[in-house]
Amino acid sequence: MNFFGSWVTVYLAGLAIVSYCIQNLIKIKKILIPTLCFIHLFYGQLKLDNEVWMSFRGAEMILIMKIISVTVDVETSVPELISYLSYLFSINSSVIGPWISYGQFLNQISKPSGASLSMLKKKLSYLVYAMITLVCSNCLLSLIESYVQGVPLVDMYFQAFSFRQSNYFICYLSQFILNLNQTDDYLVVKQMPIELPRSMVNVVTNWNLPMHYWLKKYVFHNLKNNFGIFVSMFVTYFVSSAIHGFDPNIILILFSIGWFAYVEFEFRAKISDKLSSCIGSRECKQKCTHINKNTRLAVKTMNSYFYLLNMYHLAYLGQLFYFENGQDITFSHGFNKWSQTYYSSHLISLVMFLSSKIM
Repeated sequence: MNFFGSWVTVYLAGLAIVSYCIQNLIKIKKILIPTLCFIHLFYGQLKLDNEVWMSFRGAEMILIMKIISVTVDVETSVPELISYLSYLFSINSSVIGPWISYGQFLNQISKPSGASLSMLKKKLSYLVYAMITLVCSNCLLSLIESYVQGVPLVDMYFQAFSFRQSNYFICYLSQFILNLNQTDDYLVVKQMPIELPRSMVNVVTNWNLPMHYWLKKYVFHNLKNNFGIFVSMFVTYFVSSAIHGFDPNIILILFSIGWFAYVEFEFRAKISDKLSSCIGSRECKQKCTHINKNTRLAVKTMNSYFYLLNMYHLAYLGQLFYFENGQDITFSHGFNKWSQTYYSSHLISLVMFLSSKIM
């Protein structure tokens, strides 16, 4: 907690203590606690100094996710205060994450960590991955920038590539720290399904596995039965934007990637059904009922097209996180970046959406 300084420590601890008091109000806590969390979040975003806010925004996001998950998972028997605070501020997940559930936390502290050589090698490999992605994020673009600057698509791809590496660094580092004292192998990110994405759904699910699970369990599934998939998806991405601190670029990217994933899923499902082919957003199981399997050249060609399209989408979206010196983080920055490529990914997704409605 002192990692952030005494004032921020009090600010975060205050939220934790107040939320614990509300946990005892069983009937209304599921309304009051999320409201409290988002008021606290919005205050930090709007009122605090931007430099100070950015220094602990990630820790606040993890704290809010933990508070809300306990609120939903623990219906009646509220944890003791010490257990509750120990979970919220556990040293291996409270600064850079990842989110873990209260049940996982209890399991973590009750089981011996284990110390086999193979397990130690695996844990150390996550630290190695973190260092490699750190170098790629900070050094690779600087080394090749003069060669790729101004080259259509290539320049955009490496700008986005650098941002993705910074995400992998945080994920692998948090994965290493969390796995140091537990026997189970807890994964935070899967890099290859993102770098070579069969679909945008794969990108969404593998970008941050705990975050995806949290949004799916505590937001999406609670809304789907009453409001349908599209509205539930929209609210889920709104909540994701909120807990990320309503950063303009993150808002634009999250809603865009949600739209791309939804449209691609619907479009490929229609094509897959009409052509009886294994070209859906998710890879078919071995015993699927499609006539045209993955081994056929036409199916491979179609899937390859979507691989390339999704790599382009990633470059198109990720370029928003490349800033010139002194450039402000605003919505206009994102729109200006996309206008340079004529909003191509959004137009492609619009064509796919209209085509899926006609089919």
